[in-house]
Amino acid sequence: MQLPSRRDPMEPVAAFVGAGFSKAFGIPDARELWRFGLVPAIGSVQIAAHLEEAQRGYPLREFIERKIEDVELLLTPWSTWLDSLEQSPGLERIEWVRRRNLYEKYLVNLSQHLRERTDLASQTANFRELAVRFRKVISACGVALVTTNYDLLLENLVAPSGLPCSYVDGVDPAVRLFKLHGSVNWARIPNNLVDPENTSPVVLEKTDDDRVEVVASGKPFELALGGTAVLIPPIAGKRYEGLFRGGLKGAFQVLSKADRVLIVGYAFTEADMAIRTLLERTIRARTRKRTALRVVNPDPVAIARSVDVLRGGQRSAESTITVEFLPRAWIPEDFDWLID
Repeated sequence: MQLPSRRDPMEPVAAFVGAGFSKAFGIPDARELWRFGLVPAIGSVQIAAHLEEAQRGYPLREFIERKIEDVELLLTPWSTWLDSLEQSPGLERIEWVRRRNLYEKYLVNLSQHLRERTDLASQTANFRELAVRFRKVISACGVALVTTNYDLLLENLVAPSGLPCSYVDGVDPAVRLFKLHGSVNWARIPNNLVDPENTSPVVLEKTDDDRVEVVASGKPFELALGGTAVLIPPIAGKRYEGLFRGGLKGAFQVLSKADRVLIVGYAFTEADMAIRTLLERTIRARTRKRTALRVVNPDPVAIARSVDVLRGGQRSAESTITVEFLPRAWIPEDFDWLID
């Protein structure tokens, strides 16, 4: 499908969306992910057995007994515990791998749930309305997307335009999409299990030994083959390495060059310093060209954090930058602002 001519590609726009965007379509946020992770997704017989074993040990047992339902409070000590076990001289490697596997299966299960919820959300009338509006944005100008969300709503939003989403540079024409915390359709698998003729995956990254690849696919084949989910879990002290470091760099480039940036549903959490720094640097980099930013979030705490981050960057930039804060829920018309 051919799109109408775009305006000057030197004047692109960008949208940065957080959990509040997806939650409007029924996708669970970080706190709600806890209970989804404990219930096996459809057809996950093997994962069900792993979850049952995990719930009998630390940390799941203690969190269930105390009725704590916060996925960050769960995964942070779980991840830290596994890291400490890996360094323990008294623990056999095979035992550490088994315990690590429980953690990985939990993340795979979360990914499968989010894929299922994405499919349901994409069928709603509200989503279809937004897709129509977003197609107009894509038709009018060069647009880039940045998100901290794992789900596939943005991919489905772009699909009606007929253009693919590109997670890495070098694919044109495409809508550039930087998923800073990973995606439910990314997986790390041995390359001998990748069959390009049957699955047509996009290879995003290879390890140094060329034996493991990070791939993206529209189908969950990679997880069924025993792959692990490629996500930065919602934990304190997130690590941005390899593919994720490149994502931060790419996001900075598109956000700092866009003359309009819409930020929807992002909480500006204090624990995620990498993202806060990214957004502040985006402001500081804009010293020669007029730029407009709009932040939309109904949470007054998130608005206060956004003011702190973005005003901090604005103080070191020229007055050609305009930042607008809207303390309300986002609406589909907000995306019209990108091209109005």
